[in-house]
Amino acid sequence: MLNIEHFRLYVVRPTLEYLAPEIPYSIEAENLLVATAVHESKLTYLVQHDDGPARGVFQIEPTTAQDNWTNFLAFNKSLREKVENLSGLRHLDLIANFPYQVAHARIKYVRDPEPLPAAADVIGQARYWKRVYNTHLGKGSVVKFIKDYPEEILL
Repeated sequence: MLNIEHFRLYVVRPTLEYLAPEIPYSIEAENLLVATAVHESKLTYLVQHDDGPARGVFQIEPTTAQDNWTNFLAFNKSLREKVENLSGLRHLDLIANFPYQVAHARIKYVRDPEPLPAAADVIGQARYWKRVYNTHLGKGSVVKFIKDYPEEILL
């Protein structure tokens, strides 16, 4: 498992700061993204179990990344250029490129019109994750997200 605090300080935070001002940095987003990665992959798994399509510590499906490109980044030139700068080999980026993964996970959340729950609102973040990231069709649960929520990230 990656060290949670290192992942926060050396991957998530600098990537979110890089995406600003197009997507403003917030501690709420930082906490939500760290918690999402911990819940989705335990900061351990880079491919989905049972040969599923999800990739990377955020378990982003290629179709989600493509939807971000087609239906969001195509209309946000400066943000698109930033995400392109994070990209190397797109077929590997969802597995090995952590900043690229952070960008797509953040874009998934920023596309939702509702504000992010407060940084310390674990229940609110769990519900937000389920509705926006996992969706009603996903196998994840609010209860499991709360159970997986890393205490290290509560400020």
